[in-house]
Amino acid sequence: MSVNKRNLIASTVLLIILSTLLLSTIILTPAILAQDDNNDAKVIERYKVMLKRKPREGSSFDRLYQFYLEGDGLTAMV
Repeated sequence: MSVNKRNLIASTVLLIILSTLLLSTIILTPAILAQDDNNDAKVIERYKVMLKRKPREGSSFDRLYQFYLEGDGLTAMV
């Protein structure tokens, strides 16, 4: 087998692998992001329950505040 033919085969295989990785990333990213949003909603709800039981400043309030600050915004928190 000549060197040119080997290079062509190697390039083709590499292109197939990279294309597969790119497509799988494009397809799986929305599912992963949706799952993160779902988990965030559950965590936010837990912190709200903890604050309802013991309404005071502390780590529960700080964490809930941080979720809203990074996500929907502070107006959604109120």
